[in-house]
Amino acid sequence: MRGFRKRSPGQLFLTLALSLLGSLSLLGCDSATFVPPAPDEQSDGAQPGARFIAPPPLLPGSAPKAQVSLATPRESASPRRGKSQAGTIRLIVSHQPDSDDTYLSQAIWREAGKARLRFRFVWPDPHESNFSDRLREALGSAVAGDALLVQLDHNSAPIDLLYDASTRGVTILLLDHPLPPRGSQTLPYVTYESFAQAGRQIASTLLEAARLARATPTDRIILLENRTPHRFRAERIASLADAFKAAGRSNDVVAFEGASDGANAALEKALSTGPPVAIVAAEEDIGLFAAQSVLMKRVEQHQPEFVLGGYYAYDVRTAGNNRKITVFGDPSVEAFAVKAFRTVERLLAGEGVPEKTEIPISVRDYSAAAVAPESNPPDKSRALK
Repeated sequence: MRGFRKRSPGQLFLTLALSLLGSLSLLGCDSATFVPPAPDEQSDGAQPGARFIAPPPLLPGSAPKAQVSLATPRESASPRRGKSQAGTIRLIVSHQPDSDDTYLSQAIWREAGKARLRFRFVWPDPHESNFSDRLREALGSAVAGDALLVQLDHNSAPIDLLYDASTRGVTILLLDHPLPPRGSQTLPYVTYESFAQAGRQIASTLLEAARLARATPTDRIILLENRTPHRFRAERIASLADAFKAAGRSNDVVAFEGASDGANAALEKALSTGPPVAIVAAEEDIGLFAAQSVLMKRVEQHQPEFVLGGYYAYDVRTAGNNRKITVFGDPSVEAFAVKAFRTVERLLAGEGVPEKTEIPISVRDYSAAAVAPESNPPDKSRALK
């Protein structure tokens, strides 16, 4: 056959070896972190109705390698012994996962893989009428040596079951917010530092940028709010509104819900009526990038511009182009996940931890982009201490 060259046995062996290594690389196999499945976890119980659901699909660039078990609570599984001697680490949320939750689960999954620990992610099935029953079963089935990272709404938190599990020797770490004590007992929790300080820094940077752009005190400030429920929405909005109020400026709230199309339409409508707008501050990523799109359109059409800033988790939206975003607060999900996992490891090792562990919020200042609008210069990231 034309173009065919006979290869020696040595060449054929090398070709096959390289192909095998490439296949393993594509599969995410890493001899330092790959955990082979235990025999008693290879059951047929991992059906669509299984009580523990696998993590969401991987985001680009992430490669967690810990084993994920779909076993139901009634199935026994031999704990894989890691340096923290835990049986299973469960991340439990009481709502449908958003992009932050997805990233959080993958980051904890990755950290569990490094420690050679099993990981399970529990969240409500969208077709499930009552998640509380399954949540109670998941909490009740946890045994000594297990660790639960629990992110629950206040109205759905089975407080007694959490404390009962803690009494049985189950490690409990609350995420985001504390729960009321039971007698003298309290449960540790991990959360972000106060958004108020980040909000003051964001507002002051935006006001200064607007002043340099020759905005007048009568020009409006728009606070773009996504009404879709989020556990930190109230804190983010209050941090910006209170900071502008403390500076003697009022703001108009422009609300939308869900996707960026709604944010675009709401903002375009607000810009078309009333006095000129000097500042748009968005409290989350959908609104922020929708406002960026509106701003870039105004630049192309030679319409009046506004100064833009707000909040978004940079590690969740790393593909985002920060052009024309003057400043934003970055509640890092990566930092949150790592800190939560390290806190769990300390608890499993019998070490004491503070009742409240805080993660700093970095404020990324791109105001220097005003002198080079076509570029995306290195940010002056400042972690608030």
